[in-house]
Amino acid sequence: MYLDHQIEKKPKLAEDTAKGREFRTQIGRLNDFFGDDVISDLNGERCRAFARQRTTASMARKELQLFRAAIGHWHTEYVLPMVPTIVLPPKGPARHRWLTRDEAAKLIWAFWRMKHPRTGVRTGAHLARFMLIAMYTGTREGAVISLQWQPNLSGGYIDLDAGVIYRARDGEEKTKKRKPPFKIPNRLLPHLRRWKRRSNLPWVVHYNGQPISRANNSAWRKGVAAAGLAGTDVMVHTLRHTCATWLMQGGRSGNPKPVYEVAGFLGMKVEMLEDVYGHHHPDYQNNVAEAF
Repeated sequence: MYLDHQIEKKPKLAEDTAKGREFRTQIGRLNDFFGDDVISDLNGERCRAFARQRTTASMARKELQLFRAAIGHWHTEYVLPMVPTIVLPPKGPARHRWLTRDEAAKLIWAFWRMKHPRTGVRTGAHLARFMLIAMYTGTREGAVISLQWQPNLSGGYIDLDAGVIYRARDGEEKTKKRKPPFKIPNRLLPHLRRWKRRSNLPWVVHYNGQPISRANNSAWRKGVAAAGLAGTDVMVHTLRHTCATWLMQGGRSGNPKPVYEVAGFLGMKVEMLEDVYGHHHPDYQNNVAEAF
């Protein structure tokens, strides 16, 4: 039931994409383990037993959160006599790896230079494009790869005339992962205009004439290795951390913007921004430092 409900909300989950396959696999795995249980069977030990048979605690945590959401949906629709507490494994340490400007330049160049060994066709140019958008806007992977040049029902779009990127698709339901529209950064705008002039495809990021299903794949890892960054924990989400860190540092001008403006640009709560990235701000602990 929950699977059908989510597919109704997000039809792409039914498609043969990496995200759709992953979601359906997670639902199947939960059903295999908990399918014969009744509500009264669900307790902390049962949740810990599920976590023990998963590869990592982070995987178990993600899937148990999905299970909790499914139970919540059932309770909303039918009202359960009791709502069990789904016990999650502890959160792992937060990873806030960000790229220096030199590392970012090396990675973009590595993606751009990637070619098929026999045909010579560029195999990483789409990731260079993805990286520029994600790094300069802090937009999450899914929202970047679904961007189009015109308003649509499957993703956000870029309005070059107004100089605005709309992260969310028309009519998209609001979630905790907010997708506010934002003004296109000056350093990104010339790239977008050039890409639009040279393409008659609807998608902003594409490969072989088709939209991509994800950026975090084997080509990404090859590019990271080619840039000399293998083993340094550089992932797709690192680009969002990079954007937030650069903004808190004040960018190339060294002139930091108000925290609430940065948070609004990123679609992030001010408290989250200050808690995770506040130490990068030039004014961090100024009042304390000046007290001596």
